[in-house]
Amino acid sequence: MIEEILSASGIVAGVAAIHILKYIADRWTEWLKSNRDRGKIQRELNRNTSVQELLAVLRDHYNASRAKVFLFHNGEYYHNGTGVEKFSLTNIVVKSGMAYPYEFNNFYTNQSISQSLEIIKPICESDSVYLLTESMPESSVWKDIFRFNKIKAHLFAKIDYKGKIEGFVSVSWHEDINRIPQKQEIEEAATEIGILLRKKL
Repeated sequence: MIEEILSASGIVAGVAAIHILKYIADRWTEWLKSNRDRGKIQRELNRNTSVQELLAVLRDHYNASRAKVFLFHNGEYYHNGTGVEKFSLTNIVVKSGMAYPYEFNNFYTNQSISQSLEIIKPICESDSVYLLTESMPESSVWKDIFRFNKIKAHLFAKIDYKGKIEGFVSVSWHEDINRIPQKQEIEEAATEIGILLRKKL
């Protein structure tokens, strides 16, 4: 009889201890999350301000109209399980007096890589690439978009980390330029921007 009482009280004590430990763990997790989230918006603002400043320096260095950052991401999935790989504009700076691209949310957000091979393939295959709008194939939807926005040329540099391509940086010109620009500065900026965007908040 005493053994049964001790056994039953041991079970009750064990269950109580588990509930107490779960309660403590839940409160600890909640506290960690609230402390981690505290200041997150400010850190995100600081990060993006730094990216914008780097883009402005890059734009001015190349005497370009605009400088932009695009990042790759997964959209949805096809029925066969293959991911719909996409890219979106995350940051942009424009020269004083220059407008933002027309309907840039439509043209520069959630764009499928499979429908943008003429620009994404060269970017991914080299550290940087210079692209004249007029040299693009007539069948390219991007040629139409660039013409509509009066963009004459782009210089792109990929953002990669340990062999994984994360996105790319772009500078664009709205007037003819006489020589192919040096690529070192945009490649260095792409590396710095990648470090900033990769940093955990």
